Amino acid sequence: MRCKAARIGTIVLTARLAHDERGAALVLALMVLLTLTGLALAILSVSAFEPQISRNHGDTVRARYVARPASSTRTTRSRRT
Repeated sequence: MRCKAARIGTIVLTARLAHDERGAALVLALMVLLTLTGLALAILSVSAFEPQISRNHGDTVRARYVARPASSTRTTRSRRT
């Protein structure tokens, strides 16, 4: 008799746990949503810095082109003297 009652209690407990697992989908969905939000924010922050990086690169290339003739002129004059 006691064994039968233990089985019934186990079945009831298992049924309750199975019934309570509906909240697990909500928790999982919120975790996925939080992860995707984090990824979106990371992508937006990278794209916000991209124009500044491009501008800095353009300035560096422009400065090198401007400085190159000046340095070659200086070396040519030092070789002549």
